[in-house]
Amino acid sequence: MRTRVKAGWLIGHDGRSHEIIRDGELVYEDSEIIFVGRHFEGSVDVSIDAGGKLVGPGFIDSHVHAGHRAVHRLMSDCGRPEFLGQPFYELIPSLGKSSTGDPRRAVGRELDLQAQYTVVELLLSGITTFVEFGASAGMQAALADHVEKLGMRAYLGPGFESGKLGCDQDGRRAFEPHDDEGMSQLQEALQFIERHDGKAEGRIKGILVPREVDTCSVSLLKRANELAIERKLVLATHAAYNPWEVYETIARHGCTPIELLERIGMLRPGVILGHCNYCASEGRMHYPGGRDLEILAQSGACVSHCPVNLMRRGRMLDHWGKYRGLGIPIALGSDTYPRDMVALMRAASYMGKMASGDLFVAPAGEVYEAATTAGADVLGRRDLGRLAPGAKADFIVMGLSGTRHLRLTPVRDPIRALVECGMGDDVETVVIDGHVRMRERVIPGIDLPALQRDIQRDAEAVWEQVKDWDPLGRSAEARQPYSFPMR
Repeated sequence: MRTRVKAGWLIGHDGRSHEIIRDGELVYEDSEIIFVGRHFEGSVDVSIDAGGKLVGPGFIDSHVHAGHRAVHRLMSDCGRPEFLGQPFYELIPSLGKSSTGDPRRAVGRELDLQAQYTVVELLLSGITTFVEFGASAGMQAALADHVEKLGMRAYLGPGFESGKLGCDQDGRRAFEPHDDEGMSQLQEALQFIERHDGKAEGRIKGILVPREVDTCSVSLLKRANELAIERKLVLATHAAYNPWEVYETIARHGCTPIELLERIGMLRPGVILGHCNYCASEGRMHYPGGRDLEILAQSGACVSHCPVNLMRRGRMLDHWGKYRGLGIPIALGSDTYPRDMVALMRAASYMGKMASGDLFVAPAGEVYEAATTAGADVLGRRDLGRLAPGAKADFIVMGLSGTRHLRLTPVRDPIRALVECGMGDDVETVVIDGHVRMRERVIPGIDLPALQRDIQRDAEAVWEQVKDWDPLGRSAEARQPYSFPMR
């Protein structure tokens, strides 16, 4: 079936960059776009009026951690200073225990609920493709089920590492290495990929995720890289993401995490590096002669920048203009919450300006590219993240003149209006693979109020059990006191 969408503002792609088309038309047949321009001369079966609205490519989230993030919500404005602001360390339990609410260890109904929450939240904010960054095999399978039901695209694969990170009896960070266990987990990841790659009419793709440079042995990283090249799989890991990791890698291997990945051949196109905000050339690292950014620039690997999570922990990327100026690809990721790509674009733009002291850094167009084409390119998907003939019919319709607000009015440049004043809730309709997956903010088969109630109940149960696994025996209230006294 051939469908035409008449847009007030249409974000096309000319093969080199996005372009803005006023009063444009998008035409797609089945799952493929066949026309993007001012006026389509041919016949169509269906015509959709999106006059006064913005029609653009679906967003691509390059860094998703599945789950409702209930424990993460205990980390705002607080934490243990000795963890140096690293959010993941605030989640680690005493060795031998498991933290409730950790999606990597969720089972049964809780697992399915967290997977559904993840996919629905992404879809609601116009994210049509996402990369999951290393959840358990059970969570990956649950995600695959909901991806198939709700019609999204996803890159899935269980994470693996060479040991267990936790806290010792005194509450201090500890790591128990188990290299054989890492190799076994890698094999499980490969088996998952063999079972799921190509499912959901090709919308599910496999990905290899050695979780962090500092929790993986060199032999595990090397083997994962070899297999990714051999099987043409995207590879993702966290690298240069916190001071502990940087200094421990230097102590163990005599080089930075980025230098280590270069040494083993793991820096190349098709590799996603989570964060990279603690590179050696960054002044806080005090690493003389650091070449990390130069190495990244020559490699073709893509940095998955998660600005909201960094800002929440008093961190930053130093800075967007420096990375982009060297030619380092940057894609955007949500990492924790909220999974709102519009909020991520605004945070990336403002953080870039503040970190550089330069108002010209991280303009709206660049952060929009980071939310669309950059994520598609590292996945090797020139048919995603852009609206052009031959691309997949993955697009979103956003209201620019809503009846409930004046945030976006008046509109001169729709991309700047979106980045500066928009919200994920401005996404009204989502089309993926030529099928409408959300219309007027309604997702077929999803009872949103019921899902919210279920998630709230689950989260409150998680908060009640925090003291059972917290390394210092703290309750949720002790970890994070309420902003004002509770009555």
